[in-house]
Amino acid sequence: MTVLSKIMLSLVVIFFAIPLIVFVIMVIQGFVEGAGDKDPQDVVATRVSSSAATIAWVTASKVSATVEYGTTPGLLQTYAPEVTATKEHEIDLTLLSPATTYYYQIRIDGNKYDNSGVPWTFTTKTISGEEVVAAVKGATTKLSVAPSATPTPKLGTSDCDVTECSEIKANLGKGCSASDYIQCIATASASPSNLSITPTPTSSSVYIANSACKLNYLQVGNDCTQWSWDSFNTKSHSCRSAFNRYVVQCRDKSFTSTNAEHLATWYFNGAQGDIASNSATLTKTPKSGTTIFCQVRAEDSIGGDGHSTAWVQENYTCK
Repeated sequence: MTVLSKIMLSLVVIFFAIPLIVFVIMVIQGFVEGAGDKDPQDVVATRVSSSAATIAWVTASKVSATVEYGTTPGLLQTYAPEVTATKEHEIDLTLLSPATTYYYQIRIDGNKYDNSGVPWTFTTKTISGEEVVAAVKGATTKLSVAPSATPTPKLGTSDCDVTECSEIKANLGKGCSASDYIQCIATASASPSNLSITPTPTSSSVYIANSACKLNYLQVGNDCTQWSWDSFNTKSHSCRSAFNRYVVQCRDKSFTSTNAEHLATWYFNGAQGDIASNSATLTKTPKSGTTIFCQVRAEDSIGGDGHSTAWVQENYTCK
């Protein structure tokens, strides 16, 4: 091979090989950089109040994410998804309990992001708006609330004011609950495989999947004073772990009545801490001909409408 031929061959190699090498390097860099474009950066819980908080972060590319949160680190089963893709993310979490530590992580395209292997946390303020003392932060706070002597039960107290399933899904964590979404999907006769949420309740969660854990019946016994319901011992482990007491209420006025002139006489109003005990005896015997209205539900340690299953109601006219 002549010197001229060697020179020509070298020029050909340089002309084709160098651009190819540069292209390969750029492709590799693109993959490396692209892999981190969706990673959440500067994650922070801001605007924390006694009942709400905002989770904020940024990403290098536009993505749509979901915040998964709860009061137990290993059970983050309440969801707040984004509707649109963006680089600057802010997801509002509402209907939170006061003085409670919440754990959360971010899920993007099936990938979970957290704080180096553990969930991020924030602690809501007290009912009066004060910061919780440092000794409480970092641990789930449980509040024991005794049933009120003169309760004012609220039935169907969801703050979800939209009806379309897509709108309910977009407002999860912002007034609408997993239960709202499940009921909407069921009404629309959609396949359960289309659900992108897991409707399993967590202890002290404000979102309770009533369809999974609700009580099925309430019945009167041999006489007007004996009432019973299905035991939580027949429910799944997650249901038994989520709730630890029954609340039973009986009176001579319907719980849906709007008759202000009829002042109700209460025959039972209390909580039963033994979840295996599924019966109650009225504290006083009604007169013959009196119609008794009873309702029962399961609650967790915090209690209230946001920490319970749906009421199961029944009535009976005493003989």
